[in-house]
Amino acid sequence: MKPNEPKTHDVSAVVTPQEHHTHAAEHFEQAAQSHKEAAKLIEANDQAAALARLKVAQEHATKAQEHVTEVSKKTAPIAAK
Repeated sequence: MKPNEPKTHDVSAVVTPQEHHTHAAEHFEQAAQSHKEAAKLIEANDQAAALARLKVAQEHATKAQEHVTEVSKKTAPIAAK
């Protein structure tokens, strides 16, 4: 597996809201790193590699959003009280 390559993702293994927020933050950091790498590849005129890095960035952003959605589901009943 290459650096920043997304692993199999299962949000059900995460139990607490704090864990979801931590995982979301980690995915956003990985997405940001992939964007930085893509920018360097674009500067080096390697468009194909840049597009691949952007795909990885998008996957991490999607996974981060999954954690945000899950934590919203779990905390919505608490907020309604």
